[in-house]
Amino acid sequence: MVQTSYRSLYEAQEVMNQTANAYGAERIAFVVLRIGASDVDRLFFEAIAPATHECGLEAKRVDLTEGRETITERILQLIDGSNLVIADLTYERPNCYFEAGYTQGKGIPIIYTARKDHDPRRPGRKVADPRVHFDLDAHKITYWSEDDMISARLELTQRIPIAINSFVPRLTDSKTLALQALIGKTVTVTPSRFNEQGVSGTTCDIVEVNDNFIRVHRQASGAYFSVPTQDGRLATDEKKYRPKLILSKFLEDF
Repeated sequence: MVQTSYRSLYEAQEVMNQTANAYGAERIAFVVLRIGASDVDRLFFEAIAPATHECGLEAKRVDLTEGRETITERILQLIDGSNLVIADLTYERPNCYFEAGYTQGKGIPIIYTARKDHDPRRPGRKVADPRVHFDLDAHKITYWSEDDMISARLELTQRIPIAINSFVPRLTDSKTLALQALIGKTVTVTPSRFNEQGVSGTTCDIVEVNDNFIRVHRQASGAYFSVPTQDGRLATDEKKYRPKLILSKFLEDF
């Protein structure tokens, strides 16, 4: 039976360790959040930790770790070693936005959460109210409230497998090899700003891949264009059952 809430840091850590042992290797979900806020701690204990546990991941937050490096260095190392990042944007903390941006730049799957009153489209919202800031408010966000942590946990349990299965391994060498395996094949290409679940982009062919650039042929127009290899990442076009190349930089003539 899955445990649905954790009342102490010690208890949460013990359950996360059991999860890692059960799966034979650590599968990490690093959690970006405001440390020291009681409502955000409740989110971690009662929603995030149980949801990641149910999906076979170990939830880690930086205040449950020790190391010789600076806390910033440790955070970036934990992100780099994660299969997934869950970023809670409650309290508009600049460090949380920085860590979220770093995660996206690395091509690591990320899920966003925020307390319900941070929804910028909430009816009756006042200008001075806290909010999720542009451009992150364009992403899918799980909004939660303290009086309904069960709904947050259930939504995260549904989102986690989808987020992880939408991406291939992100190591640079593995990424280049994966792209090279697609040379001559049809793929979907989309700028990251238009990458949504179940939405297809432009049909293209991968022409050439090396450490510096990806050469792409757009089938509709017959045009060719190149993008830096570091600016592309692979996902899955679930609508057309084929690979998807997501571009982190928008092309004006795309």
